[in-house]
Amino acid sequence: MWIIIILMLIGVLAGFLFSGVKYFNVFSERATSYIIYFLLFFMGLSVGTNKEIMNNIQNIGFQALIITIFSIAGSIVLAAIVFKIFFKNES
Repeated sequence: MWIIIILMLIGVLAGFLFSGVKYFNVFSERATSYIIYFLLFFMGLSVGTNKEIMNNIQNIGFQALIITIFSIAGSIVLAAIVFKIFFKNES
């Protein structure tokens, strides 16, 4: 757990220090996207090689669908609330 917090703080500090560097935001957005694709690939690989998950995919599938729908809906609602509270003057 501490490693996650420390890495997050290092990332925030690096972002603050490099915020004035030209094209840094473009680079960090692209890097973030590719890293997320990389992580999703390996998560899929992990699920695909897990025999127990693959044998129960029908049972797990419906539960995963429900969880996914509510996660997406919650994220959209929370993002809208945050946008209205923090960014309403900028738009």
